[in-house]
Amino acid sequence: MGATKRILIVRHPEDPFERWGYVIHLLIEAWRERGLCVELIYDIDRPVEADVVIPHLDLTSTPRAYRDFFARYPVVLNRDICDISKRRVSQNLVTRPDAFDGPVIVKTDRNAGGAPELDRLRRRGRVRRKLLQAARKLPWTLTGLVRTRDYKVYEHPRLVPRAVWHNPRLVVERFLPECQGDLYVLRRYVFLGSREYNTMAFSPLPVVKAQNVVRRSKRCSPSHARPFATGACCR
Repeated sequence: MGATKRILIVRHPEDPFERWGYVIHLLIEAWRERGLCVELIYDIDRPVEADVVIPHLDLTSTPRAYRDFFARYPVVLNRDICDISKRRVSQNLVTRPDAFDGPVIVKTDRNAGGAPELDRLRRRGRVRRKLLQAARKLPWTLTGLVRTRDYKVYEHPRLVPRAVWHNPRLVVERFLPECQGDLYVLRRYVFLGSREYNTMAFSPLPVVKAQNVVRRSKRCSPSHARPFATGACCR
């Protein structure tokens, strides 16, 4: 009988790992029930023996120290995905008011409205919390502080406030929603190895979030995504 496989999950010391309902919690439970050894660490000063490493930093960009740590291991989930800022990954960016003729949406360049980074800032002392509270009172077009549920949709780029175009914390994207009837649709395809699921969420609001979803359905996985999923995970 072979040695027990070891899975190492690397988290950030300032993330809300215990407080938030991450999918990884369910996976950890399932893996341990199958007899796998799962270890969680946030101290990367020393290497830990592992067959597979799973980064779980909940940040838009992976810090250099963590990338160097992952380089020590032969198998790392999503090793090459180190920056998911919209300027890095989006194919729908609009950079000038005259560059697109149609509706657009203004978002933060950082993932999830920059919420993970802001959460860390709040936890670093009273002064930083006070500064953040003060910044929230200023126009969002200047601060770049906008929650995902408050992303703005405009009928044309010319209607986007001028300050947005000069704010590096914000991006403008073409707004290309999928609709069914009078509901907006958000598709979600999740995969890990050979396992996958594909869902659709429906909302009356253009920015589809969990709190405004009125219906969900499970769909067959898209065939065109399977080759990407097969080659994207561990490298």
